[in-house]
Amino acid sequence: VLYRGTGAAILGFAFSSWLAYRDTQWNKVRITVLMEIVWTVLFVIVLIYGMLSGQLPPLNWLNVVIVGSFGVVFAVYYFRK
Repeated sequence: VLYRGTGAAILGFAFSSWLAYRDTQWNKVRITVLMEIVWTVLFVIVLIYGMLSGQLPPLNWLNVVIVGSFGVVFAVYYFRK
């Protein structure tokens, strides 16, 4: 159930990102980008904690790299504006 909830959250964030991508006004997009930065940072922290505590398999390092990369890209985009 946890993985399905996470997948649903990712799909929801993908949809909101797509809507933000289509918008041309930074004031409307800024909150979405900030929310995605916060979510990716928290998600990476939870994954790392889960792996270090032995509750998640080491294969989740791949998810840390992928989600962390998105977080870095969102942060770079946010602070450039």
